[in-house]
Parts: sequence; C-alpha cells; structure tokens
Amino acid sequence: MDMPDESAVRDALRTVDDPEAGMNIVELGLVYTITVTDAAIHVDMTMTTPRARWPTVITEQAKDAIQAIAPPGTDVQVQLVWEPFWTPSMMSGVAKDFFGWPGSHERQPRPRRPAAATTPAAADPWFCRALHRHGRGPGAAGLGHAPCGPKAPSPCTGR
Repeated sequence: MDMPDESAVRDALRTVDDPEAGMNIVELGLVYTITVTDAAIHVDMTMTTPRARWPTVITEQAKDAIQAIAPPGTDVQVQLVWEPFWTPSMMSGVAKDFFGWPGSHERQPRPRRPAAATTPAAADPWFCRALHRHGRGPGAAGLGHAPCGPKAPSPCTGR
C-alpha cells in the first residue's frame, strides 16, 4: 500500500462528521493543515468552538479514517489547535448552502417576520427552508410547520 497524498487524506476526513453540526469536518473548515511524509501523516484541525462537546470523539474518528487508508505502521497524528480561531467564513460553499449562510448561491435575504406570526415556520420562508434542509420538515412537530411535499406546496414558501 502506498502512502496517500494530501487529497486522499482530505477525502478520508470527509467521512468524519461533527455530530453537533451534522456536516463533515472538511466542509465545515475544521481541517487546517495536512502534512504527508514518507513515514507519517500529521493533521492540524480545530473545533467550531472551544466548548465543543465531542473533540476527543472527532479527533479519534479522524485518526481512524486516516489509518484506514495509510500503510500499516504509518505514524498518524491528529492535533487539535485553536489558532486561528474557527469562523463560519472557513466553511466551504457546500456547508454554507447546507446551513443557508450568506455567500451560498441559494441564500436570499431573510424576510422580516410579520408581527402577527405565532410560530417561526408559519411566517418565515427562510426558517421553512432550514427545516427541510436539516431533515426536520415537512410537518416539523411543534414548530408550526404545516405538512407540505411534492403534491402540496409548502405554506411557508408557496413552493
């Protein structure tokens, strides 16, 4: 087995999800550097916040993902670093689209919620799209989101 290149290591790290964000660590921008030498692979990565609940789990999963593609006996190190501090601007376009952050191609200006609205999804098309994107629609319980789907357009967006 040959030593993987940086691209192969990055692809292996795409299999590791941040459980709080529901997105892989590469698209989230948590992987800062990947160094591959003849006998070792070193990765510097961070978390979205120093108060993240799963840093040990994520770094161990990252190490396991790299070891799965590396030759036996390769020294694999995954180091957690805090500088530079992570910001949402470090996310890829895929992650920005997933979360609806500015800079994604589908993001539209968030409309103001009418004063009469009692639930977020009932009055806010942006919130409705976020529910669908995160797998909590249609019919998201307790969020005022009426059932919608291919035959019935969403009451939030009209689509």
